[in-house]
Amino acid sequence: LSLHDALPICMDKTYFHTKIYLMMTLLSFIVIYNHALNVELFIGINDHSSTIARLEETIASIGQMAVAGFFMVSGYLFFRDFTIKKLPLKWKRRFFSVFIPYVVWNGLYYLGYFIASRLPFWTEIVGKGKISFSIHELPSILLHYRYNYVFWFVFQLLLLIGISPLLYMGIKNRIVGICFIILLSFVIYYKINIIYINEDAIWYYTVAGYGALHAQEFIEEKISISRFVFGLFFIFLGIFTFYLSEALSSVLCIVLSRFFGAFGIWLSLFCPFSYTLPNLFQRSFFIYAIHFSFIRIINKIGARFLPHTQLFAGILYLGMPIYIFLLANLCAEICRHICPRFYRILSGKRP
Repeated sequence: LSLHDALPICMDKTYFHTKIYLMMTLLSFIVIYNHALNVELFIGINDHSSTIARLEETIASIGQMAVAGFFMVSGYLFFRDFTIKKLPLKWKRRFFSVFIPYVVWNGLYYLGYFIASRLPFWTEIVGKGKISFSIHELPSILLHYRYNYVFWFVFQLLLLIGISPLLYMGIKNRIVGICFIILLSFVIYYKINIIYINEDAIWYYTVAGYGALHAQEFIEEKISISRFVFGLFFIFLGIFTFYLSEALSSVLCIVLSRFFGAFGIWLSLFCPFSYTLPNLFQRSFFIYAIHFSFIRIINKIGARFLPHTQLFAGILYLGMPIYIFLLANLCAEICRHICPRFYRILSGKRP
C-alpha cells in the first residue's frame, strides 16, 4: 500500500502515482458498496426479491473483485523493481505504513466500542452489549482485529509481506514463476488449506508480484483505445467467469473472476492528467480503516428515523461511497490539523 518504491519505466513517476491513487480510490468505493447492505434494516431479513435487494446483492457479489484488486496493487508495489537487497528497506517502510497503523486502529476501534457500549443511544447502534476491558486480552485485540473486522485484509497483507522473500523465490524466474502460480492454482482448485493465510490472497499477491517482475512495461503502458478495449474484455470475462463459478461451484473460477475484473479495471482506467492529486484522493488506507464504523452508524440511524421503503434504502446505499469519502476526508483533515503526528501514525505516513 506504499508508493515509496514506485519508479517509472513507461509512465512518468507522477502519472504512475496518480493512476495508482485513482485505482485505490475506486476500489475503496467498491468495498464500501460491499459493506453498505441495508435491506435487512429497511425492508426485512427475509427479503430477497425486491429491486433494491437484488441490486445490493449483485453489486456486493461482483464487487468482491475490489479485495482482489487491493491485494494485487499491494503485491505489485512490493515486488516492483525488487531485489533481495531491497528487502530490509521494503519491510521497514511497511512496518510504518501497514503494521503500526494496523495496531493503532485496532486499539481505537476497541476503545470506541468500549465507550459506546456505555452510552444509551450508542449502545443500540453498536449492538454488542457492554464491552468489558481486559488487560490480558489487549495483545490479542490489538494484533487480531477482534473489534475491527474489515482489518482481516490488513492482517492477511502483513502475513504476505512477511513471507514475500519465499514468494520471491517462487516467481523471480519467468518460467519457474508460471509453474509456481499454476501450483497455487491447484492448491485453490483442490481446496488445500494453508495455515493462517488465505489461499486466494496468496494467489492475487503472487500473480501481481510476477507481473511487477516480468511484465512491468506492459502493465504500466499508458492508456490507448486498444488498451481500453482490452480492459473491458477482461471486465466482461470476469463477470462471465463469476456466473460460470456459480454453475460449476468452482472456487478457482471465483478467484479468476475477481482477478480478471480487477485487472480489467486497471487496464481500462482512464487517467487524463499527470499531476499530483489532491490529498483527499490519496487516503484510501484511512478511508478503508474508518469506513465500516461510518457505514454502520449511517445505516442504523437512517433505519431508525427514515421511512422503511426501497427508495430510502436505495438512496442511502447508492450514495454511501460519497458520504463515506467526504466524512472520512473531513475526519482526516481535522485530525491532520489538530494532531498531525498522530494522524501520520493513523495514515501510515500518507498524505
